[in-house]
This record gives sequence, C-alpha cells and structure tokens, in this order.
Amino acid sequence: MPNLLIVDDEKQILNSLKRELRGTPWSVTACNDPQKAMQLLETKEFDVVMSDYRMPRITGVQVLACARRHQPTSVRIILSGYTDATAMLQAVNEAELFRYLVKPWTPDELTDALSAALKKRKELKVGRMLIAQKLREQDQERKREEAIRRLEREEPGLTEVEFSPNGTIYMAR
Repeated sequence: MPNLLIVDDEKQILNSLKRELRGTPWSVTACNDPQKAMQLLETKEFDVVMSDYRMPRITGVQVLACARRHQPTSVRIILSGYTDATAMLQAVNEAELFRYLVKPWTPDELTDALSAALKKRKELKVGRMLIAQKLREQDQERKREEAIRRLEREEPGLTEVEFSPNGTIYMAR
C-alpha cells in the first residue's frame, strides 16, 4: 500500500485532506508539526510527501528538501494558498517538486495529483532498479574481462583462437 506523508500546520486542513483520502488505497500519515515530519522522513519510507508551503519556523520547502535528501525517490508536492513565483522557483530547485497544488483544491485535483505522483514514484523505482541491474551486469562483465586477462598473463595464447579458412579451429601449441 503506498504511503503518503501530508504536512500542514493547520489541523483543519489536515483533517480535510484525510477525509478526502479516506477510502483510497493509500496509507496516509498526517503531521501538523514540520519538525516531527522531518524526523519521520529519517525513519519511515514514504512514496509521496505533500507539504504546505507556509508554516511557522520551517517552510514546506525545507520539509520537502529533507524528503529529497533522505528519500530521493519520494515524489514531492507543495500545497499552498500563495502564489509567490520566486518562492515556487526556490521550491522547485531545492526540493525538486513534482507538483504545486493550490489551496483550495478540488477533490479531483487532489486525487489526480496524488495518482500522478504515485505513477511517477513507480517510474523512478523501475528506473533505479534498471540502473542497478545494468551496474551489476557491467560489474560481471568487468570481472569476466579481468579473469580473461589474468588467464592470458598466466598462460600466454590461451585465450587466442585461430581459425582456418574453412572455419576449423587450430589448437594452440
């Protein structure tokens, strides 16, 4: 079950979000303390992290930047009633935002944004898995080539094969 972390200092906003997400196939953790949310990001894995932009002491950008550091494949969404272009540019650059959701949102906007975020998360995980597989294959190939070079040093000519014009293999002397 996908895990979502939603951070907003206003409890009524969190309650509204939890109500709207009730009945979805997602596990929702709601947190009204950004500091506590940042601690959660160090210990529990979340697929999507959605944070309010303006909160006391810690901004949503800081929370989402923390998510980026501790959980780079989490998908990050900012939720805000403000449209400050400079602040949003900062958020995009520091936290690598996936989406910007404006308050007040509609239920469809919320579920569409979260569904798209979860799809993106799946793509990120598959991409990382393919990269890891490719690195393993490259490591195996490197080891194979090292073994061939070692054999050639120990027994010169062992790895060389000569073919006759008709394709017959000549055995080394």
